[in-house]
Amino acid sequence: MGTAEIAIGSTVLDTWFERDRQHVCLSRRQADGSAGGTIIEWWDGAVTEAVDDGFLNPRNYHASAFEYARSHGLLSEHAPVSIKPAPRGTVMASESLGVYLGWLPGGAPIWSARATEEQKAKGAWVYNCEEEAREDVASDAARATDGIEFASVAERDAFLAGRGLPGDLSFWEVELDVTPKGMRQPTRASLGACADAGVDLPDGQGPAPGR
Repeated sequence: MGTAEIAIGSTVLDTWFERDRQHVCLSRRQADGSAGGTIIEWWDGAVTEAVDDGFLNPRNYHASAFEYARSHGLLSEHAPVSIKPAPRGTVMASESLGVYLGWLPGGAPIWSARATEEQKAKGAWVYNCEEEAREDVASDAARATDGIEFASVAERDAFLAGRGLPGDLSFWEVELDVTPKGMRQPTRASLGACADAGVDLPDGQGPAPGR
């Protein structure tokens, strides 16, 4: 007698796409309809590779992820669920402005030293790696200075700093621990997680009490 497999209706598919980050996760469905243990997941470049290889179908991630799991024997009712380490990513920090949190409508960057409590609670913006973070900064700087001539590099740096693009940047790998509303997986990092990773935050922005 063959081993019984769970049906697709007994699974939940979560996807998350945000600038340079992407995540596709197939999980077991719990009694209340929420996601339980992870069956299989793909992060970032692995998502693109799986799509390119034909394993994941962007028009139906759920069915294609389920079929991939079935073909690899991951759907047995008695198969252990996958226990994954907490996801990680790269945050960007400035000695003077704190951690980069994202941007306002219109493109103005938000840094933790100048952010509201509500903005801070949403967590730090997370990149896939330092290289992608640097590319994002370079792209923003190019747009901000397009068509402007500067007498010196120092003048250009001062101009960019005034627009929230400081030159004293550092990049840190951190554990993601903030799950935005509507998501089932953490996609951002709290200021506490950033401090725990070694980010030197301005006064008053360290880990929350008890961390």
